[in-house]
Amino acid sequence: MLKPLVAALALAATSALFACSHEDSQPEETEEAQQPVSVADLTGRWAFVYDADRKAAVEAEISKKVSDPKERAAAFEEAAREAAASEVEFTADGEYISRIDDKEIFRAPPLEVERVDGRTLHTKPMKGGKIPSIALTLVNDDTLVMTDPHKGDLTFRRVK
Repeated sequence: MLKPLVAALALAATSALFACSHEDSQPEETEEAQQPVSVADLTGRWAFVYDADRKAAVEAEISKKVSDPKERAAAFEEAAREAAASEVEFTADGEYISRIDDKEIFRAPPLEVERVDGRTLHTKPMKGGKIPSIALTLVNDDTLVMTDPHKGDLTFRRVK
């Protein structure tokens, strides 16, 4: 039951993939973090961070859809489990892959960079414009923030 919700969250993160994130929601940047980035800087796997703000947002969405307290509690647990098992990967050739439980749920072709604003890459639209220009903000070597226009800031930590 919850797989579609979490998959929708992951797909929403993928579709909007990454608009500029809010300054006040990011850790402080170091001088090193202020250097311009490239798709190569993103190469690797990134685990989804299910922090208190994200958990509250997900639980609020679930609460709108599930009224039974037992079902809602089970849905909260499943969302937390799936969030813990969610990750994205940027391959060496620039592909974007989203996974839950190591199962691929979305793959985008190699990203093309439209422009760079400091630590944020803006990609060209993909698939005939169905996936808009994406902004990826590399806060530091181990923290990536994507802002989904519907879900807000999505934070990832580098794992590989």
